[in-house]
Amino acid sequence: MDLPSNSNVLVIAPHPDDEILGLGGTIKKLSDQGHKITILLVSGHLPPLYKEEVFQEHKHQALEAHKIVGAHESIFLEIPATLVKDQPVAKLNGKIFEVVQNIQPKA
Repeated sequence: MDLPSNSNVLVIAPHPDDEILGLGGTIKKLSDQGHKITILLVSGHLPPLYKEEVFQEHKHQALEAHKIVGAHESIFLEIPATLVKDQPVAKLNGKIFEVVQNIQPKA
């Protein structure tokens, strides 16, 4: 991937660990090249099917992994993974679009 120096890069993943398992090496490489990486995680294991403690542990693990690969920022929309389908599409897209607007990614 050929990006201008110090580009903003946005990684969007459905839930924690997808970004690391799918793009961890690329995130690290881009971070090492000086790019500012933001990771957006759309959903997670949240109530009502999971206890809040489960989500907090997964969030902590994700943040630790993000540090290792050099992410600048981690954003969690905190939508229960099992209920993403119940989100109005316009509302979900709006939340993601707001992040895109704020980050202004080049990739």
